Amino acid sequence: KDGSWHLYPGPTEGLCTGEWEACKENIPVAFCPGSGMKGLVAFENGRVRELPVDVVFPVLHGKNGEDGTIQGLFQLSGIPYVGCGTLASALCMDKAVTHSLLASANIEQAHYLWFYADRYAENSEKILTKIGARLNFPVSVKPANAGSSVGITKVSSPEGLDAAIRLAAQHDVKIVVEEGIVGQEVECAVLGNRGKSEASIVGEIGAAAEFYDYDDKYKNGVAQLYIPARLDPEVAEEIRRTAVRAYNLLGCDGL
Repeated sequence: KDGSWHLYPGPTEGLCTGEWEACKENIPVAFCPGSGMKGLVAFENGRVRELPVDVVFPVLHGKNGEDGTIQGLFQLSGIPYVGCGTLASALCMDKAVTHSLLASANIEQAHYLWFYADRYAENSEKILTKIGARLNFPVSVKPANAGSSVGITKVSSPEGLDAAIRLAAQHDVKIVVEEGIVGQEVECAVLGNRGKSEASIVGEIGAAAEFYDYDDKYKNGVAQLYIPARLDPEVAEEIRRTAVRAYNLLGCDGL
């Protein structure tokens, strides 16, 4: 999480438990773009050793992992990788940009607005007034560039906006506010490349809290999942078609 890379020599179980982070046998490694080395460089006992890498499967969440940053590093290093490229990853990570692109294609979505955190610091009353005029409560306030529900607050009235915005601003310079939608929460995966994309069946999330937050996803695991979703077949098919449209519009690849 701090940006350092290590080669972990221990058992795979340590990766699942997090014990690998404290392993004293970890070897510092790095990618070296432009060096001609298509892999990792290990720094061990004052010596440099090359570790070839065939392909990377970046199973990473959040900043630097799915926002195009690490994808750009792999590209500069000449190493093949799975999934979206640098541009598509960046577009999908920035919720404000994603909203704008979907709107340009007339894909229906929650009403929203976005602004920079420093503009809010300069004139909070103007922005709060604009939110109240354009959006109905409840709303979700979130950092534009953060993953897994980090920094997100569901706000039921204008009085809660300021604290929610300040929390989101701790995670990004850009803030998105979205109008709440009453209904079932569903998800649909898409797999494929450049127009040859296929959607999965639609799943439904029965969140234990007010919304599917970080704790629900990764800690307590009490959310109820329904696969397939409890939807009419026609509605499920419309969701699948829309998911593929969005996937292709944003230039996604792989998964």
